[in-house]
Amino acid sequence: MIDTLLRMARRRNESAVSAESARADTSETGKIPVRRREALFSDFNAILALRERWGLSQDSPENWRRLWRDNPALSLGAANFPIGWVQEANDTIVGYLGSIPLLYQYGDQKVLAAATTSYAVDPAYRSRSLGMVGAFFRQPGCDLYLDTTATPAAGKIMQAFKAERLPQQDYETVLFWVLDPQDFLHSVAKKLQLSPRLASILATLGSAALHGDILLRKRRPASRPGRLSCRELRVEEIGDDFQSLWFRKVHERPRLMAWRTPEILHWHFLIPHSKSSPQVLACYDGKTLAGYAIVLTTSVRDLGLKKSSVADVFVADDKPEVISELLAGAYELAKKNLSDVLEIMGFPESVRSICRSSKPYSRRYPACPYFYKTDNIALRNVLVNQDCWYACPYDGDATLHA
Repeated sequence: MIDTLLRMARRRNESAVSAESARADTSETGKIPVRRREALFSDFNAILALRERWGLSQDSPENWRRLWRDNPALSLGAANFPIGWVQEANDTIVGYLGSIPLLYQYGDQKVLAAATTSYAVDPAYRSRSLGMVGAFFRQPGCDLYLDTTATPAAGKIMQAFKAERLPQQDYETVLFWVLDPQDFLHSVAKKLQLSPRLASILATLGSAALHGDILLRKRRPASRPGRLSCRELRVEEIGDDFQSLWFRKVHERPRLMAWRTPEILHWHFLIPHSKSSPQVLACYDGKTLAGYAIVLTTSVRDLGLKKSSVADVFVADDKPEVISELLAGAYELAKKNLSDVLEIMGFPESVRSICRSSKPYSRRYPACPYFYKTDNIALRNVLVNQDCWYACPYDGDATLHA
């Protein structure tokens, strides 16, 4: 039943995406001159108004300072990177594409990356917005270009500029566990735009069947007695043991990974004016930090859904027992937060296989949201192999905003 409902919701979403993509310039606006330039901090209010017109998350001047003035990447080679580009018509900002500098590592090599963020253009000017994307890919001094939150339409634009799809076939497949069947089915009914009467019937009758399926098939990550112990931390408590874990992980084998030093983890997850506080689960083997997970909890207001998601899982040697313990801890956190679902997206097979053993449900995005490009030939040759990636929502701008 649940798979059928999710397929219906996906088809409705794809129809909405297609309708939005079909919008074109009108004959009148097509005659208005459009100018592209680098974005400035003084553009904040105009860009915020543009973002709000197209349903992007709220922002603040404090968050802009965090992203582009307090960014740790600035002290390590990205000081001259632009904050993005705007498109103007009649002295009004009608388009914006942000660019955030980030630090990555591949083996012993530091990789300076730029990630797209907040790509928003008024419909009448979208066909003339490609210059901003071209400017993004022409940034000098950049080793790697990322778009980790691409819509299907944005993904086609990325590919037009020779960006590659992440070589992980199931990245767009979200695995999830249902914690509150009735509230979850209410959100599905809203997604399907069912009448209140049909929504009530679906939630009442379907929740019993869904609850039974969860119990019968034991669809949940479970903790196992043993030497491992998990402790919940605040982001501010991330310290030297996380630094040690980062160094150990870097030297395991070459994989492209975003930096996870304590300084950068603080910067990444301490978002000004955020309505939700990230929760850190640290798993210890005796006194040694064996791995951690970071859980974000948000509310999807349009659907009336409270959702917990795993933003990062980072485990020494990808040990299955540590990953299992962290997933079980994340599930308990989601329950404590009164979330309706817990979901996980991305991550290498070593993590996803442990997730699948707990029998989650799954849903698919309309298209892969993760694209990359590099002009570094040596890096390009290794990144075609999915085993050279550690791709997850910690990458790019996927979890950098409130």
